[in-house]
Amino acid sequence: MQSLNFDELAEALYDELATILPPLANNPDVFGFAIFVPEDAGAACFNYTYGNESKMTARAGTMDALDQRYSPIEWIPTLPAFKNSNRVLESLVEQFKQISQDLSGNKLYKVHGEFITGCARATLLAMKRHKEEGTFGTIWYRVLAMTDDEDPILVEAFKTLNDGRARKEAAILYK
Repeated sequence: MQSLNFDELAEALYDELATILPPLANNPDVFGFAIFVPEDAGAACFNYTYGNESKMTARAGTMDALDQRYSPIEWIPTLPAFKNSNRVLESLVEQFKQISQDLSGNKLYKVHGEFITGCARATLLAMKRHKEEGTFGTIWYRVLAMTDDEDPILVEAFKTLNDGRARKEAAILYK
C-alpha cells in the first residue's frame, strides 16, 4: 500500500476545490459542504454536496431538523462529481487492484480498508488546507460523508473541520 501516492489525490482534490468553493463560499444561503468519499474500491468515486438555509423546512429543535441540517445525503438529490480528482482516483484504483489481486479473506479486507482510509485522508487534507486558508468563506459546517458507513475517519474529519455551532449542534451525530 505504501506504493500508492495519495498525495497526488490530495493535490487534485485541493485544486478542484479551489474552483468549486468560491461561488458557494460567497453565497450566504450555503451553510454546509460535504464530500462523499469512496467506500468500495470497486465503485470508487468522489461527489460533493452543499446545504442551503433556504431548504431547511423541519421545525427547529426536532430530530428531523437535526437530520435535515447535518446529514449531507439530505441536501440535494443529485451529487455533482469531481472530474479531475476522479481521474486520479481511477488510477489509484487500478494500482490497488494490482497490489491486491492475489489477496483474499482478512488480508484483502485489511488492505481494502487501508485504501479507503487513504482516500478519505487525502480528502480531509485537501479540505483542511482550504479551511486554514479561509476558502470556505461563510460555510460553517464541513464534513466527509459515506452513505452506509460509520468509519472513524468521519468523526476525525468532523472534529478537524468544524468548530462553534457545528461542533455544538452536530456532535451527537459524530461519536
